Amino acid sequence: MQFFKRVVILGDGFAAKVAVLALAEQYPVSVITRPGWASAIDVASPANATGHSAHSHIFLPRLEYELAKITPRLLDRLHAEGLSFIKGSRYLFGKIPIGALRMFATRWQVDTVLNRELKNYRLADELFGKVHSVVIGSGRKKNRISTIGLHGGQFFDVPTDALVLDAMGTNSPIMTQLQARNPGRIDEHTELAYLTLFSRLKINCEQQLPDALTECTADFRGAFVTLYQGANRWFSLTVGTNIRNRELIRAVRNKDVFVDLCSRKPELRAWIDASEPIGEVRFYHNPRNRWNLGIFEDGTIPLNYSAIGDSLVTTCPSLGAGCSFAATHVRATIDNLHKPIGEFHVGYAKEIKNEQFAFFAESQKKPPPPICSPCELDMSVESYPRLLARRIRRAAGLERRRTIRRLSQSSSLPEKLQELPVW
Repeated sequence: MQFFKRVVILGDGFAAKVAVLALAEQYPVSVITRPGWASAIDVASPANATGHSAHSHIFLPRLEYELAKITPRLLDRLHAEGLSFIKGSRYLFGKIPIGALRMFATRWQVDTVLNRELKNYRLADELFGKVHSVVIGSGRKKNRISTIGLHGGQFFDVPTDALVLDAMGTNSPIMTQLQARNPGRIDEHTELAYLTLFSRLKINCEQQLPDALTECTADFRGAFVTLYQGANRWFSLTVGTNIRNRELIRAVRNKDVFVDLCSRKPELRAWIDASEPIGEVRFYHNPRNRWNLGIFEDGTIPLNYSAIGDSLVTTCPSLGAGCSFAATHVRATIDNLHKPIGEFHVGYAKEIKNEQFAFFAESQKKPPPPICSPCELDMSVESYPRLLARRIRRAAGLERRRTIRRLSQSSSLPEKLQELPVW
C-alpha cells in the first residue's frame, strides 16, 4: 500500500506560505515559486506592496482556529508583532463567542511575518529544494503528474511518492486544464470592482474614533464603502461597485474624489480627518466565485495532485474568507496525508465540502451594487432616527447581541464552533 512521503508545493501566495510552514515540520517539502519568494526586504507600507498584499483584507477567527492546529509557532510570531485576534468591536464586553473575534491587520503586515518565518525553514534539497520559475503546465503518466513544466523549457520530475500541492491561485494552469473537463464546475463572475486607499492615523487619536467594524460601513446604493483597520495605526478604505459602473470607477480612481466620497459618512470622515493617505488608489476587478472541488469527484484528477487556497475555492472578497479557507485546506491536507494514496482525495474533498460549501453558497447569493453614474449615488447613508435608535439599542445591551450574531455568522467557522466562549 502506497503513501505520500513528501510534498511539492506550487505557488508563492498566502496559501503556499502557510502550507510550507505547516508541512515542513512533518514532511520533506520542495517549492516551485516565482522569483521574489520571501523577499529579504520587509514591506514598510502598502505604497511598496503589490498584488494581494496591496488590497484590503479582514482576518476571520477561522484562521486562528486552524493555525493553532497546524502551525502554532506562526500564531506566536503574529502575536509578537501585535497581530492578535481580539474582540471584533470595542462595544463587546465580558465573555463572547469565538465567532466574534477578528484580527485587525493589513495583508502586507501578515505577509511580512510569513516571509520572515520562511527564511528559517530548510527545504528538501534531495528533491530539488526551492526553484524560482513560473509553472506553465504538467506532464502526466499513468494517472499521475510525472513532470512540472517551467518557463524556458525546463521541467522537473515528480517522485511517485510526492503529493503535488497546487497553491498557484485562480490562474493556476494545472487547475484550469483540469476544470475545463469538469461540466459541474461553479465559476461565476461577481460583477464587482474594488478600489482601495491606505492611510495611517496620526499618533494618539485611535481611541477617539468610531468603531471600525460596526460603524464604518456605508451603502450609497451604487457603491459600498468599508474600512479595514490594521495594526500600528494603519487602515484602508475600500469602495466596491459594479464593474459596469465605468464612469464611477474612473472618477473614484482619483484620490481626491475617493476621499470625498468616503467623507460623506460622518464616521468615515472622522478617520479620514485623523490620518494621512499613503500611496495611490489601488484597483482590483474581476473577482469570481469558484468551486473547483468537482474535479475530486469526476475521476479525472491525477492521483498525486491536490489544490489549496484560491486554486480550489474563491469567494466574493467582501466575505473575507479567502485566508481562512486556505488555512482549512492546509489542515485538511495534513489530516488526510496519512491515508493511502488512493484514499486521500475522497477524505480531503469530503472534509472541505462539509465545512465550506454552505459558506461558499452565501457568496453566490450576494448581488452586485446597481449600475449608476456618480451623480446618481444616494449620499443620505443613514438618517438621524436610525443613528439614535442604534445608540438606544447599545445603551440597552441589545446592540451587543446583534453585533455578536452578525460577526459569528460571518466568521467562516462551522456553526458548532461559533458559540464557544473565549473570554
